[in-house]
Amino acid sequence: MIPVFTLASDPQKKIHFREATVADVMDFTGIDEGHDEEVTTLFLNKIQLPENYVDSITWTADDRRLALFWYWVNTSPDATVPISYECDHCGEKHTILLNMNDLIAEYKPIQGKAEREFEFDGETITVHPLNGADMEALELERLVLEEIAVEKGESSGEYRKKLAQIRLFQFLYSVCDARDNSKLKAAQEKILKLPERTFVDLVKKTAEKLTEMEHGLKSEYVNGEIFLLTPPHKCPKKGKEDFSTRLRVPFRSNDYIPSI
Repeated sequence: MIPVFTLASDPQKKIHFREATVADVMDFTGIDEGHDEEVTTLFLNKIQLPENYVDSITWTADDRRLALFWYWVNTSPDATVPISYECDHCGEKHTILLNMNDLIAEYKPIQGKAEREFEFDGETITVHPLNGADMEALELERLVLEEIAVEKGESSGEYRKKLAQIRLFQFLYSVCDARDNSKLKAAQEKILKLPERTFVDLVKKTAEKLTEMEHGLKSEYVNGEIFLLTPPHKCPKKGKEDFSTRLRVPFRSNDYIPSI
């Protein structure tokens, strides 16, 4: 039995999972490589039991990562993995045996509702964490970016413009749902007319509200990549609290979804 899963963005919602079947896994493998967010939606929807079902495309990105991790930890025969790293404190290479349950122990439920409002330039702006639909949309844009990188190179104007567009979309999706095309188009037209400095201020205030809504596993988002942060541990050689550190563990959805 997989323990009941609670959405970090809405602790009142309890999700019931079952273990994936071989037939399920065959469906997961039918998704093209690189479409991690798409397969995440399919997987989380497939393994949900009818009781309290909630379409995972509406879950926040952090809910989805936590859910994948939750499933993996509770269905794996061994939740410990070796992690090697170069130590900043002593300069040597260490390997630790990390119990992935320790990452779940630091899970954080959201404080308040999964949206925040603030006034900006005479308007009320409503900010929400990116959801599954937003992440799928961004994923498609990043796949296009990868194609441009191969064909034109990362120093090309086309690549740099596409990267700027993705950053703009990431902001827009925090104030508009990616599936609401009319609202998204209107917001984009308005943003493109803003003075650059005004837009920078708007992005800063939006980021502050998103920080207020942090939830799920401790993680970092760096240039389109997700890294889970381990609990602090002491340098084996200089074993004082002053020499504790957190390690970055790359997070890819497919690492936590069953395959054949």
